[in-house]
Order: sequence, then C-alpha cells, then structure tokens
Amino acid sequence: MACVVHDVSQHLLLVVGGTGYVGSNILQRAVQKGITVRSLNRGGRPAWDNTPWLDKVEWFKGDVFSKDDLQKAVAGTTGVISTVGAFGSNEHMQRFCGDATIAAVRAAKEAGTERFVFISESRVGSNIPKWAPLYGYFNGKERAEAAVRAHFPDTGVSLRPGFVYGTRRVHVNNTDLFLPLGLLGAPLALAGRGVRPLVLFNWI
Repeated sequence: MACVVHDVSQHLLLVVGGTGYVGSNILQRAVQKGITVRSLNRGGRPAWDNTPWLDKVEWFKGDVFSKDDLQKAVAGTTGVISTVGAFGSNEHMQRFCGDATIAAVRAAKEAGTERFVFISESRVGSNIPKWAPLYGYFNGKERAEAAVRAHFPDTGVSLRPGFVYGTRRVHVNNTDLFLPLGLLGAPLALAGRGVRPLVLFNWI
C-alpha cells in the first residue's frame, strides 16, 4: 500500500468563526500540526491568557457578510473551514447558520480555494417542520450544505456531528472564564439518545 505524505507547509487554512468553541480547537490542532492558519471573526485575536498558539494564527477582524473582508480573508488559501453558527430567532439562525457559510463558500470558490469544509449538524436533512423552534437553525445549515455541494462538488464536505460540548473559553473584564457547555449540551443530547450521537471534545 502506497503511503501518501502531505507537505503541510504548502497549505494555508482559513477558519471562519475561529474564536468559537469548535473553531478555536480546529485552529489549535492545525497549529500543532504545523499548518499555516488564518481566522476571520468579528473580534480578531482573542485576549486569552497563557495561550501561546494564538501567536501562530493570522487573525483577521472582519465581517463574514462583508464581501471585501471575505475576499481578503480567503486570498491565497488552499482550504476553508466554516464553523459559523448561532441560536436566536429563525431569521437570525437562517442568517448565521446558512447565509454566512454560503457567502464564505462563494468567496472561496472565486478565490480558487481548493477545498471547503462546513461543520453542519446531525439532524440536518431530517425534514424539521417550519413551525419547529429551531427550524431556522437546521434549514440554514441545510442551505449551506447545498452551497458546498454546488460549488465544491468534488473537494467539499459537510460534517454532521451530534451535539458538540465541552468547555469553552471566553475573556470577560480581563479575566478568562471557562464555560462548561456540557451543562446544556449533555442533557439535551441524552434526551435525544437514539436520534443522534454525542460528541465530546475536551481539547482546551
């Protein structure tokens, strides 16, 4: 069996939404593997304490809905990962779970990026009714998946994990706080046992 060795030094990875729980852990792992990484998010470089890997990320402070910001962020990239998502009203969820990634997909395609990965959700495609409280969340992600398939039919992938939970780091008033997402995620995921898998990442 042939062994294929990838030269990571030839890659530039952009993570859209890189300060969230999933995005920040992807960045950290990429840095550890020696991959050149960049992040586009609203706040730019986070002010986390004792986190030396942050210095190895190229931080872009910008708006995913700004075509100019997106064009600058995707320029020269070989791969893009979108971890953008949010809860709220259906309109809000459609915008951040769908439109944000769709915009990133189009910008990456125009820039000649080779690969695109979207972090979706395990229930996407299960015909969530429009009256359901989280319809905008699931439908937004479904639309984003469709954009990935359309623009990156051979080199794009949408991952559908179950409820991802662990400990998220946030910086408030010059202090690092660690939010145990499992307090919410674990009970919700257990309540849906048999419907979707549980995913526990303890990366930070």
